[in-house]
This record gives sequence, C-alpha cells and structure tokens, in this order.
Amino acid sequence: MLITRGTRGDIQPFVALARGLILEQNCDVVFVTELPWKKFVKAATEDLPRGRLRFRPCGGDTSRRVSGDLARYVLSLGQQSVALQALVFSRSEVEFFPSEGCFFHWAWEERPTFIVFGFLLIHVAMIISEASAGWSCSEVFEFDGILFKVDADGETELNADEVQLIIK
Repeated sequence: MLITRGTRGDIQPFVALARGLILEQNCDVVFVTELPWKKFVKAATEDLPRGRLRFRPCGGDTSRRVSGDLARYVLSLGQQSVALQALVFSRSEVEFFPSEGCFFHWAWEERPTFIVFGFLLIHVAMIISEASAGWSCSEVFEFDGILFKVDADGETELNADEVQLIIK
C-alpha cells in the first residue's frame, strides 16, 4: 500500500514506485491519495496489467490549498527560512491528520503486507503500523523519491535495482 498526499511533486514519485512494484516485483498495489489525483494516477498506470493497481481516495485537495496567492508567497519565503519551512511542515501535518481515518480504513480493508508513506504522513503510518500487527503487515517504509532519475524531458524513471533493495 502506498499512502501519500500533496501536489504533483509528491504524487508523481509514488506513481513511478507503483509502476516499478507492479512491473519489476510482481506486486499488487493499493494507491491511497487525494481524490483529485485519481485521473493522473489512472492515466499513468493504464498500460499496467488490469487490476494490479487499485486507487483509493483519502480526501483533501492540497493543490487547491497551496494555489492561492498567500500560500504561494509563504512557500516562496520558506525557501530561505528553515523556521518557516518547519512551520509549513507542521501545518501540513495538521492539515493531513484528518485523512488518517481514510488511510486507516483502506489499510484495514486491504490488509497490505507493506506500507510505503510520504514524509508528512509519518504519524498516520505509525498509527496504521501499530494496528497492523493483527493482519501481519510486516514492513512500513518512508519514501522520499530518491530512487528516481529524471530524464531530459523531466520524466521520472524508477531504478528497479533500488526498489529490490527496499522490498528484500
């Protein structure tokens, strides 16, 4: 199960990871993220074997929240201020926490053998990990997208050897 929220920069690496897990590791993947990303996720994975990727919504719309003038201004200032970055990250966790119920619901329904989560969802992953002992979820991983190479067109490409190291 892959759980993430955010903007395209947060979602796209998880899409590439899902593709790698399906194509290189023969995994079935449950992809849990914000509903506005459903078309993006489905379009990027439509060439995969049918039924291997299941999209599940978690609520929220981060792109809409950060697209306003004030949000963009604060985010641009945050590039120069560690304190402001910490404030934005802590606020993101507050914004993301209401999705915990959705993430937990899908984890309970799907009973994944492993969970990969994005940076700002560590609190959600910890809650799910505690509850997952009852269904043998053996691994919980934080994923930051460093397993990717970016080609000249700006497309991300998964390094399958690195994914094998994570899964083993």
